[in-house]
Amino acid sequence: MFQRILAPLDGSEYAEAALPMAARIAQASHAEVVLLHVLSGPREFLPFILPMMQPSTLTADVDAASAYLAAVAERPDLADVTTVTEVRSGLVTSTILDVAAEHHADLVVLAAHAHTGLARWAPGNVVEHVERRGAIPVLALTDQNASPAEQHPAHGLVLLDGTEQAEAAIAPAKQLLAALSGAQRASATLRLVWIGAFEPHPASTLAGQDGDVSLYLRRVEERLHSESNGGWPLTVTSEVVAEQDLPQAVAALADQKHATFLALAPHRTRGFPLYVGANFDMRLRGATALPLLLSPQHAAGEDAPDDPAQ
Repeated sequence: MFQRILAPLDGSEYAEAALPMAARIAQASHAEVVLLHVLSGPREFLPFILPMMQPSTLTADVDAASAYLAAVAERPDLADVTTVTEVRSGLVTSTILDVAAEHHADLVVLAAHAHTGLARWAPGNVVEHVERRGAIPVLALTDQNASPAEQHPAHGLVLLDGTEQAEAAIAPAKQLLAALSGAQRASATLRLVWIGAFEPHPASTLAGQDGDVSLYLRRVEERLHSESNGGWPLTVTSEVVAEQDLPQAVAALADQKHATFLALAPHRTRGFPLYVGANFDMRLRGATALPLLLSPQHAAGEDAPDDPAQ
């Protein structure tokens, strides 16, 4: 189960839409929530702005941000959650990653959109930068579906392509399912979705025939069934999606199965898998409003790609 959850906020209602989900996970996991506000100007001017700011101005900004986070911590949905507040100045992505490392966070929960909320901190998508450079899973939500209904059994879809890199999404997905199942540990479903049947990933050892895909999925199912879940009734199942428009097909399957969230581990050159084109996770986010759990694309201990702009 998750122990520390980092929730970055920018002062907007949009960003705060992720808090009910963060609170729900924390309550079930008895986890601590770190509320973070980053004081940041336009990215290209920030290195020059901060040294020139008057101490009184910076202090006033820090005080205002601290008061804002203190008020957020008093929200009713965080009433039973241990919270810690952090106000930092700096580049958004780097600061989020630094605070996550300092607090040993094992999950980042945030609302993300191409034009509003956290994305206004810097050009591009903050989620992409954090997921690409970080070492912990990122749960990205939208204001359309920031907190799944509690009365329905949790149902997670994990996208696989036959590689070990893609399977990195399974463990965080199980943790999230356990948290969303609540204190009573209600039954949940983990659905393994093979999206490589149309054209196998070049790095995969699978031949791509239906029999090989079925064998692979069955082996993963058996492995997960053999793992101890502490009496938690977890159902593991699988199926194949073989469509030209994979993001739309996955979104349709998620809707059909009443999924609670989607999980994947983007890898290689930001495509998932490589052959479906770049930024598959971005295209998937455009096709569905469901929460998207992104696991790190690089293994712990490997150097993250350089991104000096962030």
